[in-house]
This record gives sequence, structure tokens and C-alpha cells, in this order.
Amino acid sequence: MQIATYVRLAAGIAAACAAALQPAAAAGPADDYPAKPIRMIVPFPAGQPTDTLARTIGAEIGTLAGQTVVVENKPGANAAIGAMQVARAQPDGYTLLFGSNSPMAGNMALFKKPAYDAVADFDPVALVSQTGWMIAVRTGSPYKTIQDLVEAARKAPGTLSIGGGTTGYQMAATIVGKNANAPFTVIPYNGTPQLVTDVLGGHVDAISADVGTIGKLVDSGAMRALVAMTPQRVSHFPDVPTLKESGYGEVKLMFSWMGMFAPAGTPRDIREKLAGLVQQAMDSDNAKKYMLEQRMDPSFVASEAFRELQKQDIENYRAAMQYTGTQAQ
Repeated sequence: MQIATYVRLAAGIAAACAAALQPAAAAGPADDYPAKPIRMIVPFPAGQPTDTLARTIGAEIGTLAGQTVVVENKPGANAAIGAMQVARAQPDGYTLLFGSNSPMAGNMALFKKPAYDAVADFDPVALVSQTGWMIAVRTGSPYKTIQDLVEAARKAPGTLSIGGGTTGYQMAATIVGKNANAPFTVIPYNGTPQLVTDVLGGHVDAISADVGTIGKLVDSGAMRALVAMTPQRVSHFPDVPTLKESGYGEVKLMFSWMGMFAPAGTPRDIREKLAGLVQQAMDSDNAKKYMLEQRMDPSFVASEAFRELQKQDIENYRAAMQYTGTQAQ
């Protein structure tokens, strides 16, 4: 099945967002919103990119709205604990989820019976950022290009290792190997910190991860980026060729994304007001500086355009699982 990429969705996003953010014609629940502090649940531990971005955007929203935005970390169960808490909250705009494609798309494909429905149990508010994925090696590695990595894997099947800190990254590495007829050994990690340490230490040959995770290491000279798994070259690393340019097809799982969701049934005018606050927060100097430093691409998308992007990513995961033979848990 041909799957549209985020780039192909972009043409209709601007118009959809503009329509979604038109003010309501009559008075509604958003008139006095927010009248008290807002809880924003992050389903990951403190200090991870989703958490730090949520705190950056939340602080700006708090200033704009005149109410405190309290960020609470609720990690566990592959991010399901935090997601379930928001899904069961009152749909009044005072309990929100700041999540990523992992709990809000990947889990719907990766689990036979997920504990929540990322589409039915949530209303989309706004996408905040997207970050491309790359494959990189330590600077002292003998592999200078993705072609070098592929040739080494072909010559010694099963000996060349690529680590991935999430199932998505692992499947992406598997797809690259399958497309290139290169039998990589894909090593699963529970998160990226230990994987980064192992790659830098020479225990794992390469890493499949997002630009936010490895971008600073590439800039510092500790790692060398071999290929971008995106339709176009990554804006922060324009000299790194894409997988397609390198002759190895495409990977539909190519972005990490983060955004805000509300419990299903949250009044539309509250969600529209929140989306407007998110957009203003993203325009702040503080948020722009943070996302630039973290190599995140600001990507404001609201309402149903965000929903369509989310649904497409769920299908991307399902297609990748079928292609790689990954079984739902």
C-alpha cells in the first residue's frame, strides 16, 4: 500500500489550521478559559526531549494565559500510564497530554490490545515539532558513508550492529538493512542514553535515532552522520544525504513528533484557544531558541490536520511491522 509522507500532507495543513483557529461565533466554554492552573501530563521521565519541550511550551502558555501550567511526569508501561490518565480525565481543558508519536501512534500498532485508543480517547490540539531520523557512527569508526556500512554488513553477515532506543528506530534500521540487502544485527535498547554510550565506546557499530538525540554529538565531532531517513535532507545537516539519494529506498517511519492532546469530548472552542496559545508560545524567542538548540523543527499543525497526521503515522507503523515481520505484543 502506498503511504503518503508528512511532506505530502503539508499542502493541506495551512488551510486546515487557519480554519481550525477561527474564533467561535458565539460565547462558549472558552470565554473564561483558563480560570485555574492547567495540568500537562508527559508520559516520559523528566529530562527527556518530550518533557523539556513540554516545560518550555508550558511556561510560555502560562505567561500568555495568566495561569500556571503544571507539567507532571507519568512514565511507565511504554508511556501508557500517562496517556491513560489523560484519557480518563474530565474533558474540560485542564488536564492535557504532551505526547509523542511513540504513545500516540506506535502503541496502536505495536500492541494487540492497547490500554487506550490514541484516536478515540483523545482530541488533537496542536503538533509542536518534528525531528528527522538518521543513522550515525562514532567518529573513529572506519565507516565513512552509508555505503561503507552496507558493504561491511554484506561481507560479514550478522556482525555489523545498529542499535535503536525504541521499536520505531529498530524497525527503521531493519528496513534500511532489508532495502540495501545488508544483514545488520539490530540491537534493541530501552531508551537511547545507554545506546549512545555503547556506540561512542565502540561496543555497537551504529545508532538509529532522531536528530535531537544525536545532533549535538555530530556537531561536536563525537559522531558522524551517515544518512538521513527523511524525504529531503535534514535542515540542520544539509550535507548528509538521504537514504533515497544513497540508493536504498525510503523509510516511512522517518520523524519523531511531539504535540498536545486533550481528552475526547473537550469543547472545540477550548481546543482552538489552546491551539492559539501553543502557536503563540512557539513564536516566543525562548521556544525558538530551545528548539533550534535541540535540532527540532517547529511544525505547528492544529485540529483535524494534526489528527490526519497521527492516523497516517499509525498506518506507517503497521506497514513497517508487516514489512519487517515485527509481531504485535
